[in-house]
Amino acid sequence: CLENLTAGTSKQYEDDLRSAVLIVDEVDGMIFDKGPASLKEFADAEFSNWVNEWLEQLEEQGRIQKNYDDFRAYGDSQSIIQRELEEAFQIHTKKKEGVDYATRGTAMYLLDEKTHMIREDGSALWLEVLKYMKNGTRAQYKYIKAILCRLQCFMSYSAIFGLTGSLGQQAEKDYLLQYYDAVTFNVPYFLDTCRSDEEMGKPVVGDIVTIIGEEGDRAGASRRRGTKGNLGKLMERRAAEKLCRVDLGDSKEAWFAETSIAKGASAKKAPKDIGQASPFAGLQAQEDAVVKMAAAKCMEVPVLVLAKNTDAVQRIAQALRTVLGPQWGDGTGGVLELLHNPRNPKEFVDLVDLSTEPLKLDEVKSAFRISVTTAEGGRGHDYRVVDPGIDDRGGLLLILTWVPWSEREWIQFLGRTGRQDHAGQYAVFLNSEDEKVQAVSTRKNANESLPQAILRAGNDQTAELLKGVGDDIAKARLMHKLSSHYWSAHMKQETDKSQDWAWKGLCETYQAHALESILNKFKEEVLADAPVGEEDLRPQPIVPSKTEPGKYAPTKASPLKSMAELTCQRCGHVNFVNWSPDQPLPKVACEKCEAATIMSSFVPVYASTL
Repeated sequence: CLENLTAGTSKQYEDDLRSAVLIVDEVDGMIFDKGPASLKEFADAEFSNWVNEWLEQLEEQGRIQKNYDDFRAYGDSQSIIQRELEEAFQIHTKKKEGVDYATRGTAMYLLDEKTHMIREDGSALWLEVLKYMKNGTRAQYKYIKAILCRLQCFMSYSAIFGLTGSLGQQAEKDYLLQYYDAVTFNVPYFLDTCRSDEEMGKPVVGDIVTIIGEEGDRAGASRRRGTKGNLGKLMERRAAEKLCRVDLGDSKEAWFAETSIAKGASAKKAPKDIGQASPFAGLQAQEDAVVKMAAAKCMEVPVLVLAKNTDAVQRIAQALRTVLGPQWGDGTGGVLELLHNPRNPKEFVDLVDLSTEPLKLDEVKSAFRISVTTAEGGRGHDYRVVDPGIDDRGGLLLILTWVPWSEREWIQFLGRTGRQDHAGQYAVFLNSEDEKVQAVSTRKNANESLPQAILRAGNDQTAELLKGVGDDIAKARLMHKLSSHYWSAHMKQETDKSQDWAWKGLCETYQAHALESILNKFKEEVLADAPVGEEDLRPQPIVPSKTEPGKYAPTKASPLKSMAELTCQRCGHVNFVNWSPDQPLPKVACEKCEAATIMSSFVPVYASTL
C-alpha cells in the first residue's frame, strides 16, 4: 500500500485489490494496538547533511554555529531543525538501553513506549544522535511524509479473513462491526473437532466448558457480556431453571442458560494460578520473588518469565545465573534471554524451540531451562511441551511481572501455557510501585484480584477511547487521500522545498485540526488542486451498510453467489459446482475420473463476487 501510495499509483492499486482476499494472522494487534493511522517517515538528504554538520559542532564546541546567510536562504526550516537537534542532543544521554532503545549487534532500535517491543520502522532524532555519538554512524533526519489509514487499506480488499487468539471486550467487537463491517465467530479447539457431539456428551459439574452464548439469569447479564468463546468450569446446576454456574477464572463467575455452554475437550485444562495475591514492596522485592520461584520450579518444569522491558530481562536473567550457578551460566543455554533481533528473526524462533528442552546437569540429573522475555515472547509463539511428566508436575510455568491494560494481551500471555491438551500454571508477581497497581489499588472491588482490577480499568479505558475513534478515522482517511495526491505530484517533481516543508507540518499536526481545516491548509500551503469530495469531509467515515451476522444481503451490484465443494470418493478430487443453499445438493460426475454420484461431502462457499 505504501509503495504504491508513494509511487503515485495508489488509486490503481486499490482498484486492483477489489478482487483480492486478505488473510491476516494476529489481526487484533494490527487493528487495535496500532491505531487508525500509520505514520510513515522518510529521510531527507539535504536536511541530514545539515544535521551531521551541526552534530560535529555540538560535539566539538557544545553549540551550533549560526549562519544567517543560510537562514535567509532556507527560511524557518533551518532554525526549526536546529532547535529539534539541540533538544535531541540534550536528552539523548538520559535515554536508557532496554527501556527506550535496544541494541542488537551494532544496530540500535527504538522501543515502543507502550509494549516495550522493538519498532523496526521507528525513528527519533535523539536515537540518531545516540547512534552518531556511540557508533560514529551518520545521522539521518527523517520526517513524516505519508499517512496511511489502516481502515482504507483493509477495506480496499473484497474480503478480510482475520485470525487471532483473543478479540477482547464487547467494545472492540462493536468497533469491528461498525467500522470494518466485520462479524466474529469462534473456531472450536482442535481437540474438540476430533470428537462428535455424542462423544463429547453434555457437560457435568467439574467439566471444562466453552461459552457459546450469553443467555442466562437477568441479574448476571453484565458479567456474561463479552464471554462468548471463553473457557470456564461448570460448578453448579439448577435443573428446574435450566441454569449453570460457570467459573470463568480469576474469581469471576456467572449463571448461564444450559444452551449457552458446551462441553470442552475433556483433556483441555485451564491454567492454574499459583502466584501471590498482594503486590511486593518495590522492584527489588518483586524480582527477588520471581528469581526464587523460577529457580525452584525449573527443577520440575520449563519456566517462562515475562518481564516488562529488555532492561528487566537482562537483570532477571543475570540474577538467575548467579543463584543457580555455573551450570546455568552464559553459554550453557540454561537461562535464555528471548529478545527479538530484526536482523536475525530465526534466532528467536530457534530459542523458543529450545526453551522447553531439558537441561542436562550431569550424567544422571537434569532440570529445565528458564526463558526470560518481554511481550514479544508473550504472544504468537508455541512453547511446545511433549514430556508427559511435565503435565504431572503442573505444566510449563509462566511468571508474569506485570498485567497489561488490554485483556487481549492478557489472554495471549496466559495462552503460552496449558496449550492444547497440556496442563498449565502461572504466577503473577506485581510491584506495589507500578503505576497500574497504584492506579487501581484504591478502586479495586471487594471480590476482585489486582489483575482483574487492572484489566477492568483497561477495558473501561479502551471503551472510552473507541467512542471517539470515528473522528480519528475520518481524519486518517482524508490524510491518506491527500498523501496519495501529494506523492503523485512529488514523484513528478512538481513540489518545491516550501511545499514539502508545509506538508511535513500538516502531517505532524493534522490531528489537532478539523477536517475542513486540514483540507484548507493543504490547498493553501501544499497543493491547491486537492481531489477531495464532500464525503471526505464527513465527521464519520463511510462504512458499508450493516448486515445481521449470519445473514447475507445481496444487492444488484453484488449478488449472492455460492458453490458446493464436493469430494470424489473414488479418486479424492475436489469438484466445485454452482449451487445455492435453497437448492438440493447437485449430483454430478467427477471431472477427473468421471465417476457419477459418488460425492461424499459438501461445504458451502460464499462470496459477494466470484
